[in-house]
Amino acid sequence: MPHFDIVTNVMILNSVSILSAVFQVVAQCHAKERKRFIMLPVCSIILIITGYVLFAISYLVFESSFEIKISIGLAIVGTICVSVNWWENYSTLFAVSFLKDISRDIAQSRNGACIISSLIRILVTSAVVGAYVPLSGQEWQSVKLVFETVVVALVAIQIISSALCRWFAVVACKMHALRRCFVLPMYLASVTVLAVFLVPVMVRFPEYNQTFSSLENSKPKSTDEWLRLLLNDAISTLNARDIVEHMNAGGLACLGCSALSWWLGLMLSTVYIWYLKIHRIERTQDLFVRRTYEGAFMEQSMLLNTRFEIRKKIKNLR
Repeated sequence: MPHFDIVTNVMILNSVSILSAVFQVVAQCHAKERKRFIMLPVCSIILIITGYVLFAISYLVFESSFEIKISIGLAIVGTICVSVNWWENYSTLFAVSFLKDISRDIAQSRNGACIISSLIRILVTSAVVGAYVPLSGQEWQSVKLVFETVVVALVAIQIISSALCRWFAVVACKMHALRRCFVLPMYLASVTVLAVFLVPVMVRFPEYNQTFSSLENSKPKSTDEWLRLLLNDAISTLNARDIVEHMNAGGLACLGCSALSWWLGLMLSTVYIWYLKIHRIERTQDLFVRRTYEGAFMEQSMLLNTRFEIRKKIKNLR
């Protein structure tokens, strides 16, 4: 979200695993598994909620405003709503005929459901942008320029990245390298992206504070200019915060701890993948619940999309 800094925007995506952790706790209790299996998702829930609290404190206590309050509420509610997206991974674990019927119907019309959901997202996004531009006093020319230069490129990159990640996940299964070639890279993805933007600040990148023209006024002509503009925009989100400008130790601690809590919460809620016993030739449909991934939550979606019951099936077969 534009009101948040780069650290918050990158790491808050990991909090979409909160409902998956809740479903795991309920499923483990229903199956009467050992307590050590239940404690991991419980700790994940606690860490994610702690991250929400520290995230709210870092903004409301140190730099509170009406827009920030609205943005914080939307961010928390939005991530919780997005976390419902992976309910299908746990629907078969509960003795609820309604959920099983829905899962069966979705499985029979998977392609149609994906197309309809994608169209609905496009329409909703277009409606939000169409309402926001005139209400915020902006001009459509700026939106058109951003769409031509940024949105199309991001969509292309996202499609290619999703396809490659899916392919590498299948290859990792065939190589029996699920941990080091799939799980570990997905865990480190958010941290790596964050490091790419923060390292120039830490090493005092010579031109990181140079003033660049916005996309509304000029269009970068080279890859180097695009890179500088991207770094400048990301760094400016941090420099605009009072806790960074005045080096407020309490605010920075809340910011860092919230990011760490969300990241650890995602790891604990998907740690079951680390112990999956899969076949050397594993079909993709047996490994993942859905065929597609959410654009803005690629690594989180791939982890949460991994079937939770695979381990249980193999365990029973033994």
